[in-house]
Amino acid sequence: RVPFDGPQPGAVAWQHVDQDVPPPSQYVAGLPRSVDELVVRATRRDPHARPADARQLGNELQRVRERVMTEAATTALPQPVDATVVLSKVGGEERPSWARLPSRPRSAPPSRRPTSGGVYSGGNRRRRPEPAQTARVRRWTLLASVAVVAVLLAGGGAWWLGVGRWMPAPQVVGLSEAEAVSTARQNGLRVEFTEPRYHDEIAAGHVLAQHPDDRIRKGGVLTLTLSLGPEIRAVPDVIGAELPVAIRQLEELDLEVVEGEQRYSDTVPAGRVMAVEPSVGEQVRPGDRVTVVVSKGRAPIEVPALIGLPLDQAQAQLAQLGLVALVQEVENDAPAGQVLVQDPAPGAGVEEGATVTLQVSKGPPTKPVPHVEGRPCGQARQILEQEGFEVSSIGNRRVRTQIPSPGTGLPPGSEVTIICV
Repeated sequence: RVPFDGPQPGAVAWQHVDQDVPPPSQYVAGLPRSVDELVVRATRRDPHARPADARQLGNELQRVRERVMTEAATTALPQPVDATVVLSKVGGEERPSWARLPSRPRSAPPSRRPTSGGVYSGGNRRRRPEPAQTARVRRWTLLASVAVVAVLLAGGGAWWLGVGRWMPAPQVVGLSEAEAVSTARQNGLRVEFTEPRYHDEIAAGHVLAQHPDDRIRKGGVLTLTLSLGPEIRAVPDVIGAELPVAIRQLEELDLEVVEGEQRYSDTVPAGRVMAVEPSVGEQVRPGDRVTVVVSKGRAPIEVPALIGLPLDQAQAQLAQLGLVALVQEVENDAPAGQVLVQDPAPGAGVEEGATVTLQVSKGPPTKPVPHVEGRPCGQARQILEQEGFEVSSIGNRRVRTQIPSPGTGLPPGSEVTIICV
């Protein structure tokens, strides 16, 4: 019988790799233990643990044979306890007698038997093979069979170790974790994961790398590395921090720090960060540039309070401080020319030549006086009142004159006089 059997060649090959050849006594009761040991030694999975060549195997087989024969003789003919058994020397270049090729039978000396006439006649007679010769032939057959089996086992093992136990690795890079695991299991593989990594192109939760990626042992482990997606982080809040501290916090996030032009600030002390670009909380990636603006402290000129002053007085004060006034007129119920709003606010620090924006009233909003000349006096009064004007009239016929003239802009509620003659 063959040592291993199975429904498919792959299963048989696996047994060759994972199991030892069973001892013959497992199937044939009564075989000596030394025979089992010889078979196990000759078929070990590790080639270095087997006999080096057929000669060494033959020598071991001869020793086993003599041991078995000695044990059998001892069992059949009891001997004293101190009996000594002399074994034939086996080793080196000496071959045991049974390992020699059978030789031709020697010619027997002429037999001398009397003839009917009393004369002896001589002649050669072919002898039957001796039992020892038959045993030698059988031993040679057994040795050849063992050698063939060893070659087949070695060839099958070499095929399995070199080619048979390998398969192409399934390509799962780019697949989602669930898809990759399902593909691996369909191919009979186990899955392990390494530490995930960031990647700008492969989405989070998808396979970034696999090992191996060319071929893999059947039933082996496919190691996967998942992607964390692009490495995105928010600009930290470093406003108000000293410049070295802010730089260290930004560089710890692998951001490139650039110092921008320093500015005056009424709220941030000199030497501390007053602004960053991109601003705090915006999303950036490692390697992005962040510009840091550092405060120079409070500016040297204090902006005066100008709200409520006439425009000419406000402009005069700013000019004395070396500041420039930027005037913006807006409609307001306040008297025309009065300062309503200023920027920067009073008390703020600015540099010489800085601009101060002033919003100045240009008076209440106005409406053009409607044209009512030539209309009946009552109709003209009605039109003017609908537009929000107060009306005073002289006469009661048709309007000959209106004061102010048509189209003049007046604030709502202003008085318009009509003369009707």
